[in-house]
Order: sequence, then structure tokens, then C-alpha cells
Amino acid sequence: MPERSALRFTVLGTVQGVGFRPYVHRLATGLGLDGWVANTGGHVEGAVAGRSDAVARFGRRLGADAPVLARVRQVLLSAASTHPPAPGSGFAVRPSSPGLNGTAAREIPPDAATCADCLQELFNPGNRRYRYPFINCTNCGPRATVIEDLPYDRAHTTMRDFRLCPACADEYRDPADRRFHAEPLACPSCGPQLSWNGLEAEAALGAAVTVIRRGGIVAVKGLGGYQLVCDATDQACVTELRRRKRRPSKPFAVMAQDVAAARQLASVWKTERRLLDSPVRPVVLLHARVPSPIAPAVHPGTHRVGLFLPTTGLHHLLLHDLARPLVVTSGNIADEPIATDDAEARLQLDGIADGFLIHDRPIRARYDDSVVQAVGRTVITVRRARGLAPAPMPLPRPATIPLVAVGAQLKHTFA
Repeated sequence: MPERSALRFTVLGTVQGVGFRPYVHRLATGLGLDGWVANTGGHVEGAVAGRSDAVARFGRRLGADAPVLARVRQVLLSAASTHPPAPGSGFAVRPSSPGLNGTAAREIPPDAATCADCLQELFNPGNRRYRYPFINCTNCGPRATVIEDLPYDRAHTTMRDFRLCPACADEYRDPADRRFHAEPLACPSCGPQLSWNGLEAEAALGAAVTVIRRGGIVAVKGLGGYQLVCDATDQACVTELRRRKRRPSKPFAVMAQDVAAARQLASVWKTERRLLDSPVRPVVLLHARVPSPIAPAVHPGTHRVGLFLPTTGLHHLLLHDLARPLVVTSGNIADEPIATDDAEARLQLDGIADGFLIHDRPIRARYDDSVVQAVGRTVITVRRARGLAPAPMPLPRPATIPLVAVGAQLKHTFA
């Protein structure tokens, strides 16, 4: 009989909401190990048992091969001397537990842009999520904007009232599926739906597309708040948006369908392409092409333009159906916070938007778009928001005392 050993593990960092439990399940079962994994408090813990060499490989790979959205800060390993997993018991994802209060940080993951696999499904007529705006999996989708508490379970998110249909429930339970334990999991049968003045789903989306195509301004409910959307090539429309929003000169961000479309609007170098195409999907400050199809009113008085790519399925559908760059800016009047509540948005944006494309998934946390700039290979973060926050920022050197840094609603910060 090969020598058998057992190991307890605790993983600290941004390890909930990033597909870490499914990853551990695949790693352990691939090595033929018994055991379990669970979200506990703000971290992940579990135990494995099996051949000693396989257990050792598991310990070495646990933090090194983590999912791309994970940020592993520390892996704690110890011998499982009491109640080790029994031989042949298999490996399971256990129900989450609140855990004990400790000093380890509870890290909530940022939202992540639609991944390549979900994007392929979004435009595949044979897929059951074809043109479903809220498509997501363990590798992408809403996180910080829907999470209400840890441990990360559907019951602790704004998705708790959307009961999974049988097909989604099967995906959620299948270890071989990339939606295994994907908490915001949804489909057209059981998930959030678009609406527009009594219209729903595709009809609602079509109404919004028609208004934008005809030179109108639409308030779109996004991940972290409402956004005002219009045709970035329409000078009259962009000028009118400035008047209504009371924003006379500050540049607007422009959303392009993909990197190829972005290159028609601005110079995009290697580092900038990596930023544009990353899961963060920040607004990237770029040198605008001259001449450019973008209306001059988008970025008056500056040769730079802020471009970003679609962050959600809904954005992808809007860009696809309109086939033009769009101004996508915060849904507010100048100097006011971004609207997140539906009733609040209708009151605040009624004099700005010509229509409202909304959905029934509540927004837990308000987030604007992150803004970055590349200087050579160095990336300067101008605004740290959706896609970057609330992930912690490591200090260049350890602090000798506990610190808290706070950003105000508008411009000022202190630490």
C-alpha cells in the first residue's frame, strides 16, 4: 500500500468569488485525493488526503496555479492529524460557514469583464444564453457590485431572489462545468431581465438601440450604476448631452466594440492593448487619431481620448447592434453621485435621458469606471474604481501601525 498522508489548508487573499473552490476541486480530484473545500469567513479552507506524493504536489500547486482572478496572499499548510478525509470518500465542496473573527482581511473581488467563453456563447444562436445580457461564469461577471457579505454564496448577493432553473442548477452542481458554484449564474429562464416602458428582453434592447441610432440619449443600468449612452460620432447629440448633464468641457469616455475598433479611433500600443483587453476593462487614455470619426465635442481641447471595451454582455450587445463607438459616461448631473436605484435614476436623469433601459438586478455598491494611462510600460492609475476596487493595494513597505485610506465621493482623499 502506498504511504497515505493528510493535509489541512487555509488560503488567504482574494479567493472568494474567483472560482477558487472549483479550482481546488479540479486540482484535488486530478491528483486522486479525498477531502473537501469551503468558503469560511473571508478565506478558503479545506483538507486533502491520499498518496503522500500527490498530497505534496497539491500543497505546492495550491497557490501557484490559482485562477487568474484570484490574488493569493498566503497559503497555510498543516498536517491533518485529527479526522482526516477517509479513503475513497471523494472530494466535495462543503457549504460555507461564517468562520471565526480574526485578523485576516475579508477581500471582496472586483467585477470582471465578460470572458472569451461567455462572449462566444453570447453570439452563438445555438446556445441557450444567446444574446442574454447578464451572461457570466466563475471567470467573469459581477462581484463587488452584487456581494452583500462573505462568505461568498448566492444568498449573500443581490442574486438571491433569482431562483436557479433546473438547467442552471445542473451547471452549478457539475464540477466539470465552468459555472460550477458560479454564484451570479443566470439565464433567460431564471435570471434578470431588461425592460423599457413595458417592453422586455430583446424588445427592450431594440427600443434603446433605436433611440440611440436616431440621435437620442439613453440611461442604461450598468454594473455599478446608471450610465448615459449616445452615439460618439454624432456632434449634435454629444453637444446636447453636455448641455443636459451640465458638463461643458470635461472629456467623455468612449466605448469601442473591440481592439480593432479602438485602433480606428486612437493609437494603441502593446501595453495599452493589454489594458484595454484585460478583465478590468478600464478607460485607457490614448492619443486620438486625426482625423477621427469621433465627434469633436467628445474630448474638446485635448488630443487624448479615453477608450474602453465592453464590460458586460449588455454592452457587447449595444456595440454589436449599433456598430459604432458610443459615449458611455456616468449617469448623473455634474458633481452628483452616480444613480444606482431605479426610482432615484428616473428622478435624477429624467431631464437628461430620452429613455431608460433598466433591469431587475439590484446594485449593491456604486462603482464608476476605472481610468488608467500607460507611460511606456508603466501604468498610472488615474481613477481606481470598477474592476480594480475594492481589491487591496499593497504598500511599498510594511506599515508600522494600522492604516485606513479613504476616498471621498468627489475629489479629496486622506490616509
